[in-house]
Amino acid sequence: MKLLREAAGLAQAQLGERVGYGEAQIAAVEQGRRIPRPELVDAVDREVGGRGVVAMKGEVAKARYPSRTPPPPVPASGRG
Repeated sequence: MKLLREAAGLAQAQLGERVGYGEAQIAAVEQGRRIPRPELVDAVDREVGGRGVVAMKGEVAKARYPSRTPPPPVPASGRG
């Protein structure tokens, strides 16, 4: 998202204003501290013309709603 925002020549505050979110929210998403809501992904996509941002929605959904399947066990090292 940051690369698309910068390519569009927008500061975080400008993009936030255009999509109805605060600068802090934009910064948190760009820094990986917040998972963006699908509405934010769509709004940013429209503002920056970044067709690739919408493709990110699947990854956002995975991060927001991770699989409940437990990870496979880690083999014990040093045996055998």
